[in-house]
Amino acid sequence: MTLFVVRHGETLWNREGRKQGRRDSPLTLRGLEQARAHAETLRGLRGLEWRLHTSPLFRARQTAAIIAETL
Repeated sequence: MTLFVVRHGETLWNREGRKQGRRDSPLTLRGLEQARAHAETLRGLRGLEWRLHTSPLFRARQTAAIIAETL
């Protein structure tokens, strides 16, 4: 088994240098691009069976959804 840990893309609060914790802040355009880049990198890994697990926070679910669509 191989495990990949992917952090969510940049959020508005990340860009502003604010701490988020359990609060949610939406992905920025850059964050969406980062999620797509992660997805493309993972798609290049052939022969793996994928299972995605994510935090319930929107920023993490949004990043995971982009990855899932690509895979």
